[in-house]
Amino acid sequence: MSKKFISLHISLFIFFCTLFLFANSGNAFTNIGDINGNETVGIEEAVYALQVAAGQEDQYASLTGSWGKGYYPRGIENNGKEDYLSLTFYPSGYYIHYEDANEGSTCDDGGGVEIGTFIYTPTAQLLTIFPVFDQNGCSGLAEYGKGGKIKIKVIDDTLIFYDGDAEEISFERVKDDNNFLVGSWGPGYFPKEFEGGEMDFTSLTFYPNGYYIHYETARKSEPCMDGGGVEYGTYSYSPITQQLTVNPIVDQNGCVGLADDGQGGQIHITVNADKLTSYDNGVEDGSFERVK
Repeated sequence: MSKKFISLHISLFIFFCTLFLFANSGNAFTNIGDINGNETVGIEEAVYALQVAAGQEDQYASLTGSWGKGYYPRGIENNGKEDYLSLTFYPSGYYIHYEDANEGSTCDDGGGVEIGTFIYTPTAQLLTIFPVFDQNGCSGLAEYGKGGKIKIKVIDDTLIFYDGDAEEISFERVKDDNNFLVGSWGPGYFPKEFEGGEMDFTSLTFYPNGYYIHYETARKSEPCMDGGGVEYGTYSYSPITQQLTVNPIVDQNGCVGLADDGQGGQIHITVNADKLTSYDNGVEDGSFERVK
């Protein structure tokens, strides 16, 4: 994501997204997979999930949005390990998960991003995952590129994952009634019709604890992106001055994102309910809609 935030109407997004996938059939995500050094998987199933997702926004409403704290410091909760983790479900039927490498793990392939489509059936409490590519091995919703069914339950603002009938892990919804910036922004997937003719996956989440996580896939038209990747750090926002101040900790995506090549700074933005707008020298240069 560049500092130009792009607002897309969700129905138009679903139409172009599905049309593009069908038009490209089995190789729709080949470029993304090649750029990130991973084989793409499950494209036919992923397209099917998008078809199911179309028109199901109300059914998915309890699940869509972001979950978790973003940053997990060392402590009992995280088994003494430090971790950055982002998990977002989009109303279009896509999901994006990022997780750092877990210390001592031999199966997470060094951590990374996992992207795919999903079907959620709240009555059956089942989440069905169709990964498109998977960089994080045994971590995440898919394992080594293999999807499947996961038993989950959404109770108000808590997302619970089960192993059989036993609760395995839970996440709280990313929200803060006193800070409208907190939450996730953007459609997640930008098809070829946008972003200069190249597809793009982008995840951007601001957490109540003052951390942010941004992920973006590489685009050949932007060689300064350093191959794309994750950016995370801390932030502060003043609604009075409308200044977002970012302090990156890790920046793997070069010239895109909130930081430029690891350099933080201030960005002029406004947040009005469900719309995040950025400005360049006082002139609006784009916006994102809240993920909900």
